[in-house]
Amino acid sequence: MTGAGIEWAFAPSWSAKLEYQYIALNNIGVANGLVADQFSVHDANFQMVTLGIDYRFNLNPPAPVVSRY
Repeated sequence: MTGAGIEWAFAPSWSAKLEYQYIALNNIGVANGLVADQFSVHDANFQMVTLGIDYRFNLNPPAPVVSRY
């Protein structure tokens, strides 16, 4: 598996991301039908592009303002 990505923060809590992944699964055994001793071998290669938007919750909010008299 290999991949690359980029993320861009366009607002204080928001960001957009673009990712690419290549997954090579070589020599996968697949059962044919209901009989478990019949297998075929296949190569499976996947390419995925993902586009997303993320929101980051503020887990450490600023201290509350306390007024004094």
